[in-house]
Amino acid sequence: QYCDYKCYNGTVLEPAEIAPVTVANLLRLIRAVHAENPAAFVLVMALYPDASRSLVVEETLDTIAAINAQVKEGLRAEPNVAFVDFDLAPGQDMFQVKPPGHPNCRGD
Repeated sequence: QYCDYKCYNGTVLEPAEIAPVTVANLLRLIRAVHAENPAAFVLVMALYPDASRSLVVEETLDTIAAINAQVKEGLRAEPNVAFVDFDLAPGQDMFQVKPPGHPNCRGD
């Protein structure tokens, strides 16, 4: 959506329709890592919700949760892989403003 769906020849897709593509690409990447080092443990971080300045856009929480559930399920059977899920509290300053859209892990 952020690049006018150029990857999909301009076809507008719902987020849940894009999640299987994400899973396929993650599996390709994870399997390439494991081809080099089968003992490597790969962590896949959940998608975080949309931000409006420093706040979580609460209207996106259900959509993001559904996407994360699809990705988590798609990776469940892969060995040495963990899905790192987390919640960001609505109504709190959770995101940096510069650069925008990144969780404020530093606490500033």
